[in-house]
Amino acid sequence: MILGNRCIKQKDIAKELEIAKERVQHIITDVLGCRKVSARWVARMLTDEMKMQRKTTCAELLKHYEEEGEEFIQRIVTGDETWVHHYDPESNYQSMEYRHKSSLSPRKFKVVASARKQVHKLQEDYREAVTTLHDQKSLITQLEEDLRNVNALSSMFRGDAEGEPGPGDANSEAMASIVKEMAPVSPTLPVTGDPSSKSAADSLLPIVQSQRERYRLRAQELEAQTLSQQQQVTVLQNEMDKLRSDNVKLYEKIRFLQSYPVKGGATDDVTNSYSSQYEERLDPFTSFSRKERQRRYLELKPYDKITLSMGRLIMGNKTARAFAFFYTLILHLLVFLVLYKLAHTESCKRDMMADWHERYAEHMMKVHGAKDPTE
Repeated sequence: MILGNRCIKQKDIAKELEIAKERVQHIITDVLGCRKVSARWVARMLTDEMKMQRKTTCAELLKHYEEEGEEFIQRIVTGDETWVHHYDPESNYQSMEYRHKSSLSPRKFKVVASARKQVHKLQEDYREAVTTLHDQKSLITQLEEDLRNVNALSSMFRGDAEGEPGPGDANSEAMASIVKEMAPVSPTLPVTGDPSSKSAADSLLPIVQSQRERYRLRAQELEAQTLSQQQQVTVLQNEMDKLRSDNVKLYEKIRFLQSYPVKGGATDDVTNSYSSQYEERLDPFTSFSRKERQRRYLELKPYDKITLSMGRLIMGNKTARAFAFFYTLILHLLVFLVLYKLAHTESCKRDMMADWHERYAEHMMKVHGAKDPTE
């Protein structure tokens, strides 16, 4: 059975042979000299699916090389298998097999990429990022050059009633030139069929559209910011109105106390809220007492802190106080019942021993005629 399935479990063998599991373990380890070991990691190999995928990819690359030639070779960055090593491996428990003590452990392939491959992949990512950055810089330079050309082109077709272009006004000039190209030509303006101007306008249209999208997104962001600021202004305005109302009420109280001096009077919520905060801020003894309690609490031992926390929890919660009361009551009743039972048991034992002694003495006198039971 073990040779047919080296991953079989002992409980399955015991169930099949209808013997105890301990007996199966004794036969496997002592008689057969086998043990169950996990597979050890070895150098990683590709599966059939990975090999087929590589074959397909190589065929496609060869086809591109036949069509493009040496130009295609310059676009190849690297050829490595780091992109096909992600799959679920077999765990150590699942790979356990019965092997003889003198035989080697089974093997399974590694699935984690080596550090050298990871560094190589990071280097390729860095090169790709640098290439992308260079392309973006070239694109930005080209866009700036197109904007300068558009500014010069728009100044050529501007009418007499328009002003001269100001510095840094390339975006507005580009938009104006596109509108002029798309609108019908006025009879007072000169009509030219220069193909260079038409090609410049065609190349400018995607630029203007992208600028319009950026402006639209920026406008949406500004609208969201404006809305949030308006909400904040509303909240602050409400708080300011409440504070103004509180100050007015306090001023009225001051005038009332100045006009009608009295020894005491009723207080409202506004006076209580401000008076308590004011007294706490001015009273140095309160802050000193709070700091002293914090210092003493930090100096306590861990078990003292736990006891203090439990005491605060019990005294500060009605349910906790009720639970502690009933728990203490039940615990004392249980102790009293146990003590009473022990005392009653000892008393019963003494009474029964005295009774048994008297009966034994009577038996000895009646049967054996002995006066003393010890004779």
